[in-house]
Amino acid sequence: MTKKITETARPRFPALFTSVPILEALVRDSNDAITLQELDGTIVAWNRGAERMYGYTEAEALAMNIVAVTPEADPGTLDYLRVIAHGGEMTSREVRRRAKDGRILDVWLTTTRVVIDDTVLVATTERDVTSRRVQERELRFELDAMAKLHRISALYLGDRSEHSILGEILDAAIEISSAAFGAIQILDPASGDLTIARHCGLSASWIEHWNRVAQRQGIHGTALEHRARVIVEDVARSAMLAGTDALAVHLAAGVRAFQSTPLLDRSGTPIGILSTHYPEPRRPLDRALRMLDLLARQAADVIDRVRSDAALRRSEAIAAGILAVSADAIISIDEDMTIRQWNPAAEAMFGYSQAEALGAPLGMLIPERCRLGHREKIVAFAAEPAAVRAMDHRVTAGLRANGEEFPISAMVSKFAIDGETLMTAAVRDVTEARRTEDEQLLLAELGRAFAPADLDATLHDVAGVVVARLADFSTVFVEHDGELQRVAVASHDPALAGCANRVMEIPPVPRPEHPVWTAFESRSTVAQELDRERYAALAHSPDHLAALQVGRPRSALYVPCVVGMMCRGVLGLMSRSRVFQPRDVRLAEEIAWRCALYLENARLHRVEHQAVQARDELLGIVAHDLRSPLNTIALHAELLRLRDDTGSSDVIFRTVQRMTRIIGDLLDVTRLDAGRFVVERVHVPAATLVASAADSLAPQIEARALALRRDVPDSLPVVSADPQRIQQVFDNLVGNAIKFTKHGTIAIGARALDGEV
Repeated sequence: MTKKITETARPRFPALFTSVPILEALVRDSNDAITLQELDGTIVAWNRGAERMYGYTEAEALAMNIVAVTPEADPGTLDYLRVIAHGGEMTSREVRRRAKDGRILDVWLTTTRVVIDDTVLVATTERDVTSRRVQERELRFELDAMAKLHRISALYLGDRSEHSILGEILDAAIEISSAAFGAIQILDPASGDLTIARHCGLSASWIEHWNRVAQRQGIHGTALEHRARVIVEDVARSAMLAGTDALAVHLAAGVRAFQSTPLLDRSGTPIGILSTHYPEPRRPLDRALRMLDLLARQAADVIDRVRSDAALRRSEAIAAGILAVSADAIISIDEDMTIRQWNPAAEAMFGYSQAEALGAPLGMLIPERCRLGHREKIVAFAAEPAAVRAMDHRVTAGLRANGEEFPISAMVSKFAIDGETLMTAAVRDVTEARRTEDEQLLLAELGRAFAPADLDATLHDVAGVVVARLADFSTVFVEHDGELQRVAVASHDPALAGCANRVMEIPPVPRPEHPVWTAFESRSTVAQELDRERYAALAHSPDHLAALQVGRPRSALYVPCVVGMMCRGVLGLMSRSRVFQPRDVRLAEEIAWRCALYLENARLHRVEHQAVQARDELLGIVAHDLRSPLNTIALHAELLRLRDDTGSSDVIFRTVQRMTRIIGDLLDVTRLDAGRFVVERVHVPAATLVASAADSLAPQIEARALALRRDVPDSLPVVSADPQRIQQVFDNLVGNAIKFTKHGTIAIGARALDGEV
């Protein structure tokens, strides 16, 4: 049993160690905070180190709980005390503490169990590591900044444009200085003007104002003239900007502070200005300014080297130690194809240490089947005038020390040193890029597979595309009348073609708990790892089990073909050699989604085709049924003509002709859809066409109490047209005019213009 120390019996450090005076002094005066705490966190002892660290006197501390110096309510603060007190081992860990003045401290805490007068206490030793953590953060900042500087240095090795390199330099400057905007101005030696070469986040008005600045004009020009950085902590209070147009330009662009660092080459000759800008008044941190100085020197060097000979640029980059920080494997070989340079990235990529690689033949990094062809390419490159060549990763492979092959891309350059030709390659592992390309190719091939209109043939092609790049065995199931029918099966291995054909003959998948139905009904992907024991659970018939035993799949993937809220089928994939990874699942789901769109479009096409057929049948019936009464009307109109009632019969005949044209219009709809719409041109006087249309439509115009005016010159030429179609045009145009004209005149006319009517 533990007992609580009373207020009067709380031990003080001098009393605890009176038997060992030296120990008493060490504990009392230690720079570390040394405390004793009861199991509920009550502080019972508090040394001078604790007073200095936390700001509480001993008297204040003895009236407190340890929770008082904890930044946030944390149950763990007391839990670890109880664990130690009940026999737990001494522990050390880093915690956060709050001093009396509110400062948050990083503290290294060591706890142990102490028993005094049968009372179990917890003794702690606490060391303030806040300054160390600050130093570590500063070190991390400098390491991150150095990494950016190294990345800039690595630009020496790339075949990059100056514009692209300046963009990376500017991005690094903005990040290092925690700025919001930035710009690089390059000095034109001929004119002496500073011109903006790259910018980020700045307004068009700012760019227009500062795009061409004389070397001695403005703050940027002043910085370059004096070859010294200029810092403006608040543009609104800057004496240099007061009363100038530049002040308004900065404020309009949201710039309240900036720094301008000159870019000088190794001889001190000015190259340009690197400036970063802030939306609030501030001064960049000194450490950031130090890094900007390093960046400016490196940026000037990069710009100078980019403008020099490419071979010299690479040579100086190697000499400057850029190889050590390059993300690409940098490998140099001599004329005998012996490795002369080997950087850490090459070690990580190929698995050979520098000691193992230097002096070894280049061939050990290339698969044996490719070595002869690769050697011939290098020999040819050494003899040609080009200084740089890119190697296509589609046909270039590397070989790791463990025997694994992988695709690579490389940029190879050559240069002469002391009469010897050296070749340097920047090699990149493009496994991920290659896989992305393969996925894009698969999707492109899939798009071509979806082109045919025949559903079964298309789905068979889709299954073939999938097994060519993603799986060893694929099956497409389509839902029909509540069943999942197997409509296509394909295998990557020609030896399994017979097995695939047998699978197609197996009856539809039964519903109960089969993963195909699980994927269909849940509309979510089902993944399985398989072995011989699980084949029986997966098979739904003896034939299916036999097919699985022949194929020996290791993993299976069932992906629903979902469009909207409807599942139209399931795409099944099997692999004999590997387990499907998340990236495989995402690709399979993309394929299944495209299958779903195709199936949905096929369904809609069928529905549309059925609707068009029904419409065409209806139009045919209507046209047929209307022709009979029209023929009767025409017959009686002829009888009227025989009785000398010519006026009435002409009106009836024109009406019958118009009704016949309307029936023709209905049938034209079906002809258009079927691609049988015909325009039969004949040579006919234009005046005749217009007059015929006016005569045909005159009764309708007169019936609406409208006036009809004909404007048809006798000089109109003969035109090439289909009279029936032209009449349809006039019927629609004049019909609209009649419909929307309440009072007035409708004019029907024509005129010749530029060889047309």
